[in-house]
Amino acid sequence: MRLDESFLQIRLNGLEFVSRSWSNPRHYDLSSIKKSRCQFILGLRIYSQFLFLGGRVEYCYLYPRTSLFRLPDKLPVEALVASGCAAPTMVHAAEKADIHVGHTVVVQGRGPVGLLGLVVARESGAGKVIVMGGPKERLQMAQQWGADATMDISEIKSPKDRIQFVKELSLSKNGADVVLECSGVPSAFAEGAQFARDGGKYIIVGLFMDAGPAENFHPFWITFKELTVKGSYS
Repeated sequence: MRLDESFLQIRLNGLEFVSRSWSNPRHYDLSSIKKSRCQFILGLRIYSQFLFLGGRVEYCYLYPRTSLFRLPDKLPVEALVASGCAAPTMVHAAEKADIHVGHTVVVQGRGPVGLLGLVVARESGAGKVIVMGGPKERLQMAQQWGADATMDISEIKSPKDRIQFVKELSLSKNGADVVLECSGVPSAFAEGAQFARDGGKYIIVGLFMDAGPAENFHPFWITFKELTVKGSYS
């Protein structure tokens, strides 16, 4: 190990350490702003052009203040796959969602982020978790991972029918307490706002890049339902 003014260089033996993130506290008052919003997160903006930051290498550079976690010796490599992105993304989102025991949670999207959203919702005490998306193979996986119900959007194509589906399956029969948008599709935003019950929460996770506007979205639903809408970027 060698430390100089610019970089911390560590020789990696196998999978001894995993780096999660780096941020520079000099650029923000982190007591009032979340660390994930630092404009100098490693690999996110100005440092993304720097080399030797990827995987499958013998050496890599880690900046000072990079988070390091010692991995248990018996931890299988397969268990690490989600630790670099989907898992911490959904843990961060769950903190914003404040899921309580007995809540009905709807997860829009069945990709890695959506599936980890299912896991985090279940671990947070959700009473019922509904996953929507496709194809069937992913929805079957969601059921194996603990989803109480799934919706194949290729079979239920009408937004009105999807909204009714969620209401009928929710524990309150009035809609979801928490909706997690994990699809990355702007059109999902309009539906998600109506999946939530009055006073519910809608956490936007999947739209982490500008994929365009959400068609047919009516801000009225946020006001009328008194929804809490939060973005989660991690």
